[in-house]
Amino acid sequence: MSKDTAFDRCEKQLSEINSKYLEGLFPDDSKEFGGAGIRICSQERQSPADLIRGKPRTVITPNSHSLSWLIDRLKDAFTPLIDHQTKYEFYGRLANAALLYQARCNKNEVKKDLLFAVLQQAYEILDEMKKGTFVSLPVATERTIADDLKDV
Repeated sequence: MSKDTAFDRCEKQLSEINSKYLEGLFPDDSKEFGGAGIRICSQERQSPADLIRGKPRTVITPNSHSLSWLIDRLKDAFTPLIDHQTKYEFYGRLANAALLYQARCNKNEVKKDLLFAVLQQAYEILDEMKKGTFVSLPVATERTIADDLKDV
């Protein structure tokens, strides 16, 4: 698949995800997401793998199932555009968007707003990929991603 075709496919899928979002169709029965250095869950938990690989970037939210649904859809949309290196930056930035939203909402989290923050980040990532400005670290030591190193 060519890059242009992958971008078109991703844009089309993002548009479909956005339509479902606007209609309020974000299921809350998806399995909680974990992988590529992030974990989405409703309560703090540790796994034996955390001792080996380090604790993942964790978003603890009562909306964990809906957020996991969104991240699964974004995974499907971006699959042709991410690889073994860039996936950590991609998922890390989605988690960072959720964490930044949570920090700004002062514990008054609204599901639709949380999902919007993550969906908006996905559009920003796609835009950077199309422009060739998407940056990821070749080695993510201690689960650090390039987004963590930017001045905010």
